[in-house]
Amino acid sequence: MIGVVDGLGHGVEAAATADEAVAELEAANTADDVVSLMTKCHERLRGTRGAAITLVSIRHQDLTMSSLAVGNVEAVVVRNGPTGASAHESAVQRGGVVGFKLPRLQASTTRLSPGDTLILATDGIRPGFTQGIAAHEPIQRSAERILQDFRRTSDDALVLVARVQNGRT
Repeated sequence: MIGVVDGLGHGVEAAATADEAVAELEAANTADDVVSLMTKCHERLRGTRGAAITLVSIRHQDLTMSSLAVGNVEAVVVRNGPTGASAHESAVQRGGVVGFKLPRLQASTTRLSPGDTLILATDGIRPGFTQGIAAHEPIQRSAERILQDFRRTSDDALVLVARVQNGRT
């Protein structure tokens, strides 16, 4: 399970809201699907300022990824094509705020292949951040480069980069 939580707004209250969602996810049953986990986060965050959350569950047995995004935390799979990183596939983002107004929840399922790169980015990262992603660039370097080149100076930012290797991330 991979998740990114961005508490609405800035400062201590936004951080406290994000911490509540993370605590819920850490306490959850690892067998729960992304819809159940998002619902649990929604219940826990009621009465807070709310959050944007993207959850991704990867099944290593068949290399499938289930994802669910509420709010503006983007999830993109950069495919490792025959000539290097090429095609991009984004998880469907649904409007709403976890803890305040939850949309109809439906997970998306995507097949993964060894070499594919998964990138999750909060709204503190400008669009176009997948430009220049190289299939063999170390994931730490990819995250650092995205933060350096695409970070908005007016917002907090988080980037998570993972790569599928030999059936594992």
